[in-house]
Parts: sequence; structure tokens; C-alpha cells
Amino acid sequence: MAARRPTRQTIAFGQEATRLRHETGLSRLDLAKRAAVSRSYVAQVENGTTRCRRDFAIRLDEALGTGTALTDAWDASVKASAHPK
Repeated sequence: MAARRPTRQTIAFGQEATRLRHETGLSRLDLAKRAAVSRSYVAQVENGTTRCRRDFAIRLDEALGTGTALTDAWDASVKASAHPK
């Protein structure tokens, strides 16, 4: 599979996910275990090389205890996208 180019929206979402993960003191591996995904998938989301689905944003919020912060950020990124789903 060819590497995807990060977009402004995926980079912004990834930065917010990274910031919130750092605030909780979790490593990518810890977050991956809590969200039942691989560490590399967490890295792809945080680096903006993939756009996760909304249900994953919800799982991240649950794993990090951040209420709806990442779900709201996901919703905002889709609205700002040139080609929303």
C-alpha cells in the first residue's frame, strides 16, 4: 500500500490526539492496548498519515478519559475536509 500524504485536517487531529495522550502520560503502546489497536495504527493517526473512523475517535476519548474532545475534533476535521464522507 502506498504511503498516504497527511492533510491539514489529519495533521491537526493527530496533533490533538498526541497532546491529549501526553497529558495522560501514556505511551503509544499503552494507548494502543487501551483502544485495542496496534501501536503503529496509533502512530499513523498521530502522524496524520491516515484518517481514522469516527468510532475510533470515540474509543480514543474513552481510552484517554477526554470526554468528547477527540470526537469533536474528528467531526470538525470532516466538516473542514474538501471531500467529507
